Amino acid sequence: MVPSNDVLASLGCDGADYSVEMELKIKDNEDNYRAIYHKGHVNAERTVSIWCRDDILHTSCTATGSANNFANSGAYPVDEWFTYTVVKEGDKLTVYFDGVENHSTKVKGDTVCNDGPFYIGGSPWYDSFGGSMNSLAVYDRGLSADEVNTHADDSVFSLDFEPTED
Repeated sequence: MVPSNDVLASLGCDGADYSVEMELKIKDNEDNYRAIYHKGHVNAERTVSIWCRDDILHTSCTATGSANNFANSGAYPVDEWFTYTVVKEGDKLTVYFDGVENHSTKVKGDTVCNDGPFYIGGSPWYDSFGGSMNSLAVYDRGLSADEVNTHADDSVFSLDFEPTED
């Protein structure tokens, strides 16, 4: 868990744009939701959150028009490294695999920020994902398609995660 700071606390405030980029290696595709990251004090605060389930990445943000604005990815590669990027720009939430747009959805209303912690690799509400993460970067703006494609070098930290037993 990363405590909130000025950049994380303002993520998505009043509809502001943001991006989150990371390299992932997910070891399985189980049928239960497993948290990769989650920003918020409670489960309903989801600016910004991502889970894996089956072979899909579920990315969500909370907005004034809907608590869940999902941009669900296509199938992710199991046990292989890939770059996953989420860009919220204007009223659009877009996900990319390895720099290529995979899916986008219209955000219903302005995104709602929260000053909750940034849970990485798991959350109090969902099991942890099994896999590895590298070069996690959080931006207070929407990255351009060219920036996503070239993968920004501003990594924050790298961590490995193993699922926890219930």
